[in-house]
Amino acid sequence: MDPIHTFVKHFGQARYEDLPPQVVETVKMTILDTMGAALAGSASDAGRSIARIAKGYGGGTGSTVVVHGGKVAPPLAALANGIMARCRELDGTHEIGGGHVGVCIVPAAFALAEHASSPVSGKDVMLAVALGVDMLCRLRMGAGKSKAIGWMAETMAPLSVAAMGAKLLGLGEQEMLDAVGVAYALCSGNVQPTVEGASSLWVPAGTAAAGGIMAIDLARGGFRGPRNPLRGEFGLYQLYFRGEYDEAQLLGQLGERNEILNSSLKPYPTCKYTHHAIYTTLKLVEEHDLKPAQIKAVTVATSAMGAAQCGFDASGAPKTVPPTPGAAQFSYPYTVATAMVRRRVTLEDFTEDAIRDPELLANASKVTTRIDPAKDALPMLYPPADVTIETTDGRVYVGCEPFVKGHPSNPFTLSDCIERFMSWASWAATPIESRQLQSFVARVEDLEHVKDAGEMVPLLA
Repeated sequence: MDPIHTFVKHFGQARYEDLPPQVVETVKMTILDTMGAALAGSASDAGRSIARIAKGYGGGTGSTVVVHGGKVAPPLAALANGIMARCRELDGTHEIGGGHVGVCIVPAAFALAEHASSPVSGKDVMLAVALGVDMLCRLRMGAGKSKAIGWMAETMAPLSVAAMGAKLLGLGEQEMLDAVGVAYALCSGNVQPTVEGASSLWVPAGTAAAGGIMAIDLARGGFRGPRNPLRGEFGLYQLYFRGEYDEAQLLGQLGERNEILNSSLKPYPTCKYTHHAIYTTLKLVEEHDLKPAQIKAVTVATSAMGAAQCGFDASGAPKTVPPTPGAAQFSYPYTVATAMVRRRVTLEDFTEDAIRDPELLANASKVTTRIDPAKDALPMLYPPADVTIETTDGRVYVGCEPFVKGHPSNPFTLSDCIERFMSWASWAATPIESRQLQSFVARVEDLEHVKDAGEMVPLLA
């Protein structure tokens, strides 16, 4: 029997009361993280563009587009809000399977809740998000080492969104199976944009959210999906991951361990691969009070995947002069140089002006990326990077910070996430009234008592 049947049965039996308090708290933080990122993303070129495109199809009813306002069909709202949440590189990632998960699940859950024919409670949303994130993380973990061949977590996210949404709307087992099966026809997204600095990198977060919602509607409309989308002859693992499959990673302790607890929130608006290098560099320059002029060379030792995404461009050249802000977010040289020079790495450092700063570019040229095979042997997609700093007077400093702030072993608190949410709101394309922001935050904090979660996203427009 295809493992998808195990997931569907698990979803059908799951209850909010079974969620551990830590999972409930993490779901709340994931919601604040995702929707706060969408607020900041609304003012980016990608955010403005996708909002204009979604609203251009017309609407008036359905689900709300964050910040830009207006109601559109739920798949379009999920598309727009998912891309806005993804396009600033602020959203969290899963440590073991890797990839961006909240941006696929959370916008879809709220789009469905707002459009549902009857009120969807906060408890329903939290349970659905917890199940959806867990399934998505497990789907990628189930691919073993092949998870790093070039597909994204967002690639397989339509399946998890479909299952999550079916649970949220109270669909039966057969409809959920059809929805997930149909969603397999909508899986897409790859990491090629990361080596080219292309903005299409952020699209799959939105298309995954939209695709999962469309799959639910198609299933309710009578479309039947395959019953073996994961392990069939041309199922996910055979077709997308060259036949590699790890059942223990996919199904182990299902219902007992929720992978949302192995997700990290990001302290820097950059590719997750750069975070250990940034964090370690900041520690070294602060501890030893190193000025940029004192630094002769920096070496970042990372995995093959980390080097491919953040060390070298499509031609194999070092990413020392990123052509776009998006490319800068995927550059070890630029992000490490920013940490050296600014002793911070924030949204302000990824504008068209910032990436052309002569001082930053001069220091980026000092940074070399090296592949360390030992990093690829570690059981995680984002291994800690080793940073070696050589000074002009011959001193050598070496560091490797294993747990960046936001990691499950060095976590943010709910209060931290509220502060981040309000800070990111200041970047919104149109200012959101303080009372609306505070009302949204208060509802997230007390989500288990919210009667209609569909009323929440309109507060952010």
